[in-house]
Amino acid sequence: MIAEAGVDAIGLNFYPPSPRKVSADLAAEISALVAATTPSIQRVGLFVDAEPASIHEVLQTCALDMLQFHGDEPPDYCEQFGLPYIKVLRMRPGTDVRGAAQRYSGAWGLLLDAFVEGLPGGTGQRIDLGQWPFELAESTRLVLAGGLNPDNVAAAVRAVAPFGVDAASGVEGSEKGRKDLSAVNKFLTEVRNVRTYEDQ
Repeated sequence: MIAEAGVDAIGLNFYPPSPRKVSADLAAEISALVAATTPSIQRVGLFVDAEPASIHEVLQTCALDMLQFHGDEPPDYCEQFGLPYIKVLRMRPGTDVRGAAQRYSGAWGLLLDAFVEGLPGGTGQRIDLGQWPFELAESTRLVLAGGLNPDNVAAAVRAVAPFGVDAASGVEGSEKGRKDLSAVNKFLTEVRNVRTYEDQ
């Protein structure tokens, strides 16, 4: 459903405590369906400080195009799986994004998310856009996350012009973990309208 709405990537969450967690078998079904119907969509596997063996086990079952790491994984850990990866930075005052960009120079990109103690993501909290590292935009793919929803994503994109945006809780209905197609479509419309406006 999400792939057919016109996104660039879908996230498959393998973090056990998350309400969005899927099993490797279900993820494999979703991945195969996406590949068959919308092959241009990137299938991203989300992990948080997982044992490498468990990631290799997922990769044997489920076809993924990219990995996304939300924990304290060092660069050599992220690079051992032979796939492009996104490193998530949980932003709080003093976060050294420039240093992280240098440290994770092999990453496909950096995803900037809100810091909430004890929660690695999907919190619905927004980051302080004043921390946005504009100076890295030329050299690093920067993806904005953190509390984005159909009502605020256009303003956020206009403010910082990220490479991409990432949404989870902001496009869900009353049931946490279940996406609301109308919210997804509105979110995408808002993002596309910003692009259209800027291209004129």
